[in-house]
Amino acid sequence: MPRRSISGARVRTLVGVSPAISPGPEQAAFISEVQAWEGGLFRGGFVGANDLQDGITRALHDVTLASATAPVDEQEMTARSIAMLEPENRNQVMAAMLDLVVIGGPRQRILRPAELEAPELAEQLEQSALYGGSRLFERTLGTANGLDGPDLVLRQERGAVIRVTEQGSVSLRVPLDEPRAGGRGFDPMSGMIIIEEAVQQRLGTTLEYAAGVLDLIDRTQRLTHLVVAARLSGVEHRGWRTRAQHASNASSVQMGNGGIRERPPIILAIRRAALGLDRTALIEDILVPLRRQFPIAS
Repeated sequence: MPRRSISGARVRTLVGVSPAISPGPEQAAFISEVQAWEGGLFRGGFVGANDLQDGITRALHDVTLASATAPVDEQEMTARSIAMLEPENRNQVMAAMLDLVVIGGPRQRILRPAELEAPELAEQLEQSALYGGSRLFERTLGTANGLDGPDLVLRQERGAVIRVTEQGSVSLRVPLDEPRAGGRGFDPMSGMIIIEEAVQQRLGTTLEYAAGVLDLIDRTQRLTHLVVAARLSGVEHRGWRTRAQHASNASSVQMGNGGIRERPPIILAIRRAALGLDRTALIEDILVPLRRQFPIAS
């Protein structure tokens, strides 16, 4: 964890927290600051001197791994993010989807092939997608997982997809359908429009899920920089509305002009810590450019 010393030089600080104490206000503030440091690697607790010694040894090893990385190439990361977006078929009617890709850098292998195909990893990803705080999958629908080439892929009916690569890249696709009032089925008008709040909610969920995957597969934070790519697919003929606009005029909608212009993905280059600490701003920085790609429905 980089900190400034009295001389002004940057030094790394490893901090352990004992669960046996109740921190005072200043200690609690310091602990919160430590947990928010970008590049913070050792945030665990300890019980006794031996446990602390083992934790420091592990943390020093993690710092060494995290520091032994190549330069960051944002242009290369951007190209990988675009290539990893799920393919879009413009010749058939499809459900509206949010595609989100998170590419980590510097480029390196994060997961060995044996780790990627281990059943435990697929089970963890599936459990988080079904029951975690950032739930991507519907619990009532079937799921399947397996290798697609070198990538681990989880799929669900209605088109939801999770893809993880050896380089620690994460690709997510989730439906944008709006449920009916009462939770039975889906609003038929949602097939004609994009609801802004639905996009906002899915962005939050997918970004949170992607952050969780990175924390799971790259605990030492070797991936220090990220490129995030977001795109809406299956939306060529749809307009854009807020929920309030839709509620006030649900029987009609201004349609978009499909095929007239390409809607490129929204690309952002960020530090890894921003995925957790600045998620609200990150959602807005993706949502606003996406909204500008659509006619605002009356």
